[in-house]
Amino acid sequence: MMYWKVRRYTPKELLKLYGLHIALIVSVALNLCLLVTRPNLAKTVSPEVKADFDAFARKVTNHILDTSYITYEAATMSLMSPESGELTPPVVRALQQQQQLPRDMGELKATAKTYMAQRRVSSVRIDEVNQREMDGRGLVPVEVVGVVAVHSAEEADPGPVHFRFRYLIGMRPGTQTPTVANFQDLSPPAR
Repeated sequence: MMYWKVRRYTPKELLKLYGLHIALIVSVALNLCLLVTRPNLAKTVSPEVKADFDAFARKVTNHILDTSYITYEAATMSLMSPESGELTPPVVRALQQQQQLPRDMGELKATAKTYMAQRRVSSVRIDEVNQREMDGRGLVPVEVVGVVAVHSAEEADPGPVHFRFRYLIGMRPGTQTPTVANFQDLSPPAR
């Protein structure tokens, strides 16, 4: 008759016998976890590009809200230019439909002339610029929050108005210049 001898192992003996195997299993499990949870390098934005997008979002916000008689025409043209404008054509059309941008050069000149007659000036204070990670289309969501104040010789001062804009910023095809691919005005309603 055959029988098996049962041997009892102490934890120290088990560690000696299987310690290397346990360490290897833990190492493989940790590496797999790191591999699965790492950020997608194709969807990360470098610090330099983040700084560029921050400055670009500030500039676009100033241009959209600029109603100063001195700079209105140049600011609006830098937004709307088909070749090198800061906004894509669909965004320009959407802002024209909302009457935030002039529909043509005649309307631009007439508005600039009105602002000149009123001696209208505006001041924009940007309080926050928040960027998120790049989406699947290569666009970076950027939210800009602040206050704009407008003063005119002919109009009563309504006081400062709070704004909140959300942009989707990407790179203009064929160049390394940023452009706004989508714009949302999330400003609180005026009181």
